[in-house]
Amino acid sequence: MTNPRGDRSVPGPLNTLSGREPWPQALPRQATLRTSAAALEALAGAAELTGRLCRLAGLDVDPSLAADSIARWHDSQEWPERAIRIGLVNPAAWSRNVAGASGVVPTQCFEVPTAQADHALHTLRMDVLITPDAEGGFVFRTPELPDHEAAWYDWGMPRPISYPSLFPTRLDAANVTLAPSPAGEDAMLMRLLAETLGTLSRHQARLDLTDRLLGRRPMELNPGTCNSLRQFSPTSDIMGRLAAHLTSHLADFRTGATPTSGERAAARVLGAWAAAWPGSIDDATRRASMETAARVCADEAETMMRLAAVRFGCLDDDLGLEALQRALRLMQPDRVVLQNDPAAFLAAELAAGEPGPWTIGRLAVGVALMCATTPGEKCSYFRDDLADDLAHSPILVGRDQDQLLLRRVFAMATGAALASNPALITPSPKTKNGTKKKARQGGAKAKATAAAPTPQPPGTPRSRLAKAPKAKPANPTPSATAETGAVPDAPSLPTAPSRKPRRKAA
Repeated sequence: MTNPRGDRSVPGPLNTLSGREPWPQALPRQATLRTSAAALEALAGAAELTGRLCRLAGLDVDPSLAADSIARWHDSQEWPERAIRIGLVNPAAWSRNVAGASGVVPTQCFEVPTAQADHALHTLRMDVLITPDAEGGFVFRTPELPDHEAAWYDWGMPRPISYPSLFPTRLDAANVTLAPSPAGEDAMLMRLLAETLGTLSRHQARLDLTDRLLGRRPMELNPGTCNSLRQFSPTSDIMGRLAAHLTSHLADFRTGATPTSGERAAARVLGAWAAAWPGSIDDATRRASMETAARVCADEAETMMRLAAVRFGCLDDDLGLEALQRALRLMQPDRVVLQNDPAAFLAAELAAGEPGPWTIGRLAVGVALMCATTPGEKCSYFRDDLADDLAHSPILVGRDQDQLLLRRVFAMATGAALASNPALITPSPKTKNGTKKKARQGGAKAKATAAAPTPQPPGTPRSRLAKAPKAKPANPTPSATAETGAVPDAPSLPTAPSRKPRRKAA
């Protein structure tokens, strides 16, 4: 199948969401399901009541554990599954275009009066509700429960930058807000966004027992996972198909053009999928999707950082450094979430990450993010810790070229941080209150220092003066230091062999 523009081949639509039984149309079968659902809800209610009574009696029991246990048991049972249900609030011409556009996953569209919008979303548990606003934009909403929140608030808005947000393990969102477009929003893109949003809203962490009984079964977004003993049914990589259609739809976006809010939202989720999706995706597909997303959101630092990670993962280090340097220029300090310390994630990657270029790509971006959010006086400590971690990390043993790449990233990111904020260069306490103060006092010590055979700068600490005649010449720093603007007087990390193409994990 080709997409409506006819320019690229993409996977065709799916007949079913998964190998489960489709939601029945026969009334007797529906009556049986309602009876079984009522019995399970009564069982869960009784178990929750028992848990509350135990809590009142002083026992450490969580009342919600019973309902969660029944929900997990229900996932392994033969229970039918509904298609993705899209509610169109106050339908008009736009509704006909969205409903008539060719889709990827099985869907059902419903007309929803404005007065019943909340009932359809929260009681009937529709997967997506599309509501036009007064200015000509649209708001997509998904059902979100208090104990089952979405991982992403709104694809239509940029997220605060942190290591977990750059490489998310979940892409499901609560909303998508589309601003008015002068030419009108593309109906095909709206349909793809609605299907992707609705499919991801069926993540296991988003659903409770009521969702499952109403036919919103958890989606196996990563084929090949095995969580229970049951009859095998072939499944398809649904998110991979949706990403392929999004990539194809955005492929004609011209570099430098102004994207619509729908194109930005699609590019954000597409870039996050390409950079962090744990499924088995070939390098060419990841690279093509990420490059497409980067053309649309070329002015967003998080997209450029994901692009750098993907390029590093594809062993294209030079273009990866170029994307990372652009990301550092675009980064706004007020959007960086400092409570998620990148150092903790870097330590976890170095200690337990899987050796390979994709882990190195994430590490490189994490190092740059750490440098961009670390005050100048603390960079030396981070540099020393990084050098020690590089020397002892099990994923970097024997991988000198990967270590050299991380050093180049550190030098470039440090130079970029100091160039963008010179106030970060703060003198050390010794330089500020030590040697200069003593030199102004005069006396024998000052004369002895002035008569030393090797003249030193007036701000040099005394300990360094005593060792100056015996000091050995410093090893030259890698050439990348001069190219990227690193601080020349900062001690360099241990050098590595000359640059060679990095290799994939054995």
